[in-house]
Amino acid sequence: MAAVNLALVELWLYLGISIVWVFTRVFVRWKAQSVHGLAIDDYLMVFVIILYSGETSIGQIVNDRWHGLGNSGMTDEERANLDPNSEEWDLRVKGSQTHLAGWLIYTAILWTIKICWLFFYKRLAGGVDVMTFWVKWGFVFCGLTFIATFLTTLCGCWPISRHWQINPDPGNACQLGVARVRAWVMLFTNLSTDVYIMVIPLPVIWNSTFSIKKKFGLAFLFCAGITTAIFGGIRCGIILRGWSKDVGMTCRWSHRETFLGILTANVPVVVPLLRRQLHRIIGWSASWRASGDTSEASDRQDGAKKFYKMKHGTAERKRFKHPLSLPGETFFEGCGSVEELVDMDTTTKQESQTNMLRSVDHHDSK
Repeated sequence: MAAVNLALVELWLYLGISIVWVFTRVFVRWKAQSVHGLAIDDYLMVFVIILYSGETSIGQIVNDRWHGLGNSGMTDEERANLDPNSEEWDLRVKGSQTHLAGWLIYTAILWTIKICWLFFYKRLAGGVDVMTFWVKWGFVFCGLTFIATFLTTLCGCWPISRHWQINPDPGNACQLGVARVRAWVMLFTNLSTDVYIMVIPLPVIWNSTFSIKKKFGLAFLFCAGITTAIFGGIRCGIILRGWSKDVGMTCRWSHRETFLGILTANVPVVVPLLRRQLHRIIGWSASWRASGDTSEASDRQDGAKKFYKMKHGTAERKRFKHPLSLPGETFFEGCGSVEELVDMDTTTKQESQTNMLRSVDHHDSK
């Protein structure tokens, strides 16, 4: 029972972190662009949180109310001896029905996140024709793979009521916790779309004029979704290897995958802001320490300023800027702003690509 409680704590902890993470993204974008400046991918990410709340609730029900039971993990003899009027029969039927709903929501979350990435790239791709071309085909690819995955999950066992059939054995295709066909389809469609989306910005990064260090940094930033693909592979591997004896285990790995998907999809927007704010705090701290170093030096400086103003008039005051806040001094500052693509000059292909990459945080963190 303790293990089940820990599993539930894990699910809700993931949801809480995801809500804070997405709220930070939306707040950053709203502060920089106002409500009218929010883009489609921002609204889609809020929709993802709604879906993820539903998936978390399903995980709660599967583990807590149905005790992780489904129509899998039973021998023919156990199926024949199980009383249709028994509590276990009822738990297995409802567990299978709930798990089917969880699979469908899980699929919708993953592909909505993929669409978010594509809309994000679409905003960045102004003036970069090659990137725009692959983004457009990405929408087609994701749409087709979503339909294939969704229909395989829902209709791979027909009639649909066989998904929760106990006796006789409905077959492997109708047992969601161990269904190999679904696992293979999900493995192929999920990994192929993830790889496709991650590869889209790489040619632009490679052809840019940035240093090798910055190129690798940007590549890592846009390819962070590889962690989601890895967890998706682990989840399918558990099913294909027969390590999952109940639906609760596959539910937990589904939550881990979607949680990482939400985190990584918001990295290009949220992380640059956090770095910028950290640099500002460092700058303020350095300014505060510098202001109290020596009162004597400060007095001499004030006297010199007063004398200058008396002789030449009032000069325009300049705000102190810590070196860390100056453009080009840090990785993200040197890359500029991801959102500036909308107004960038596209005189040459290389300039367009370089300007695109210089869009990592300037606009989102204003």
